[in-house]
Amino acid sequence: MRGEVNQALHDLIQSEVQMGAGEVALEAGRVLNAGGKRLRPLLFLLAYQLAGGTKQDDVMPLALAFELIHTATLVHDDINDEAQQRRGIPTIHAQAGQAKAVIAGDWLFVQGFGLGGRYSEQIVSVIARCCANIAVS
Repeated sequence: MRGEVNQALHDLIQSEVQMGAGEVALEAGRVLNAGGKRLRPLLFLLAYQLAGGTKQDDVMPLALAFELIHTATLVHDDINDEAQQRRGIPTIHAQAGQAKAVIAGDWLFVQGFGLGGRYSEQIVSVIARCCANIAVS
């Protein structure tokens, strides 16, 4: 299942690059492709299956939304902490500068909200509350 999530993330980034997202998507993709356990999308997909869901492709975008938003928080956290590396590679701000890192983090948030918004307004509301709580904590 992790392989499917990784492939879907890779495909999403490649699609966004082809649509003109350019360097922002490439930097975000560099961080996403550096690894990670993918715990959030995997837990979501497992819960979906345990609840009787059988069409994983139908909910994969929502699973990706969780990973994109999580990664956005990491990008912004790395700026705050002045971290030079994450997952064994240079952070975005260390490699491309703080301004590009902020934009890449924001782009990841927007992509995550966009994917979550495909399902319902309630999902967007829950994601927004969670992100607001992260921002103030």
